[in-house]
Amino acid sequence: MMTTSLWICLIVVLVAVASDIATRRIPNVVTLGGIVVGLAIHGASGFVESGALGGLRGAGFAFLGAAACGVVPFLAWNKGEMGGGDVKLFAAIGALVGPAVGFDVEARAFAFSLIVLFPYRLIRHRAVGVALRNMKIGVINLFKSKAAQEPYLTGPKLPPVILAPAIGVAFALTLLQHGAFR
Repeated sequence: MMTTSLWICLIVVLVAVASDIATRRIPNVVTLGGIVVGLAIHGASGFVESGALGGLRGAGFAFLGAAACGVVPFLAWNKGEMGGGDVKLFAAIGALVGPAVGFDVEARAFAFSLIVLFPYRLIRHRAVGVALRNMKIGVINLFKSKAAQEPYLTGPKLPPVILAPAIGVAFALTLLQHGAFR
């Protein structure tokens, strides 16, 4: 059964996907708003069930979800491998649906990116040959001394990935797996 936080998370993900496709940006009002709403919903729900301590526990659950689901994407962002909007979107998902579901979404999004988006980008930008030759060079270099290693080939610079659609697909698959539509 769909709860309020799950519906709001679905809306946040859909708006983020549409915005990322249209403008290559995810607005802070969507992602940071999702985090704040997640804290408020879980805090209020905990307060209604168990008073002030339950409210703190509920808000702590949402905060833990945001922090846990945002740490790996944050490290990728810090290395220049991911956009900040994607990081905040993962954190919003964690705050709204919790760390367990958030981690499922994150794992599926990264797997989808690796299995589908990465090969697609290599093919689309004619970089498959360079990637395959670099893989061969990497394997050969494993058996050579540091001084005798061959340099890697440079290929075309690939444009940044629009990750929010992969996050959206991963979110939908996770909801189906967890039986959210029953």
